[in-house]
Amino acid sequence: ETGAATVADLWDWMETGYTYSQMFRLLQEDGVELTQEAEAAVAAQLNTYEPVCKRLREWRKVQLTKPELEIARLATQVFDGLLDLDRNGIAQAAAEWSMRQMAQIRGALA
Repeated sequence: ETGAATVADLWDWMETGYTYSQMFRLLQEDGVELTQEAEAAVAAQLNTYEPVCKRLREWRKVQLTKPELEIARLATQVFDGLLDLDRNGIAQAAAEWSMRQMAQIRGALA
């Protein structure tokens, strides 16, 4: 919110979100029932990435708006709950997938 975050913080935040969103999807495919509210929180988090990256390109600083910060807080609550549901190597697969996604994003923004 203050603009003090670094680009490295942005990459970490995005990679974490991608990991957990993929974990969410894989858990659903594995038969875990997750709430619509949780799904909406994850989707809202992913939808914040484009405007944040756009501001990074334009202003060369990383900053969340107050609504984006609230979305991040809600998504974090969902993400924390997913850790308890991990099974069948889902967390590992999700992390590997998100690392590939972030490599593409970093390349596009370079």
